[in-house]
Amino acid sequence: MNKSNLVAHAEDELRRAGLFDNDSDRDRKVAQAVMELIEKFSNQNHSGFSSRSTIEIFHKLSQFHPLTPLTGEDGEWVEIGKNFFRNKRCSGIFKTPIAGAWDIAGMEPITFPYTPGAEEHNPHEQPNTPSYFR
Repeated sequence: MNKSNLVAHAEDELRRAGLFDNDSDRDRKVAQAVMELIEKFSNQNHSGFSSRSTIEIFHKLSQFHPLTPLTGEDGEWVEIGKNFFRNKRCSGIFKTPIAGAWDIAGMEPITFPYTPGAEEHNPHEQPNTPSYFR
């Protein structure tokens, strides 16, 4: 079976970067893991749109980022110290009864609904665009 253009491209780039070399990061395991993902993705035969959406959603989920805004509801929190809570959906969001909620990325108070990293989004986006497409 012939390699897809994507698989061939990924393999070539990983080789050029030295990630298949014996002395590479984790003894070639990173390159092998990436190739497994690339091959799986290539076999799914995505269109341009579904390809983009799949990559964006996978990227967010693989970094433990939420797909939709945080609500601040009680079920989103876990108590990690006396009256000190961390958000279950986004580990960089904390709250206390006195200080309220904040994002450690900016050390600024936040209000809900809240989308972590929203300031990095394109300012020309439509506000109703689902967050996983941003």
